[in-house]
Amino acid sequence: MICLNPQLHVWWGKAYFGFECLGVVYGPSGGDSIIQLRLHWLPKAVQQWKRNERDEDALRKYLLLRRSGELRRH
Repeated sequence: MICLNPQLHVWWGKAYFGFECLGVVYGPSGGDSIIQLRLHWLPKAVQQWKRNERDEDALRKYLLLRRSGELRRH
């Protein structure tokens, strides 16, 4: 299961990005595991942003918040 914020969920549904699994660290006795993922922007889908300014603006705002530390990485 993966948890995404509402904006990322919209972009996931539009196939703007995908994840590549880099590895799994299994928890002891079947407990919680850690999965390392790499994010890939999908170029053909990203080109659609040029046609949809609202998504492009939302991406800019999201990335600015991410850089400023207001959104925490999990």
